Amino acid sequence: MVADMTKAVGELESCFRQIQQQRMRDMPILNKALQVAAVGFHPWREFWMGVLITPWFANLVLLPAAAGAGTLPAPGSSASFAFPAGRFTFISAREAGIGTFLSCSLLSPVFELRTQQQAEEMAREAIRTIMRSHTANRSDNGTHDAVPDKISRRRFLARLAASDTDAAATADKRSDRL
Repeated sequence: MVADMTKAVGELESCFRQIQQQRMRDMPILNKALQVAAVGFHPWREFWMGVLITPWFANLVLLPAAAGAGTLPAPGSSASFAFPAGRFTFISAREAGIGTFLSCSLLSPVFELRTQQQAEEMAREAIRTIMRSHTANRSDNGTHDAVPDKISRRRFLARLAASDTDAAATADKRSDRL
């Protein structure tokens, strides 16, 4: 099953690299500091779940783990799923080469992300946050924004940027001592 996941995630990355080169080339919303990367994919229910980073978005993605993984909604339709942090709505999409998958926007465009490392850290933290229970932060209808701890996406990313800056400053200080 892991080999199948590795293959599916590789096909997802390949598909979106091709989209970047063909459909998104020269678009003003591209963050040139970022590249297509699938981060943190792991089995979840009948899906492989992770974050897809591109130079134009960062989305939580659900890939069907098997051909018989249940019926996915038609492309353009939505489906909600319960996670420990609350319910999240995904939009169904279909791309040649990977088929139908589900996507929940975390950030678009992605200009706040200054480096690939920062984007990948954000992706891992988003997965951890979504998979943690935040019962005290739930709204009456049990739904959340994709960053569910009652902070805005921009504040969430600003915290990561500050951490990234602090880490870089610490590394600079260490190299000065050498």
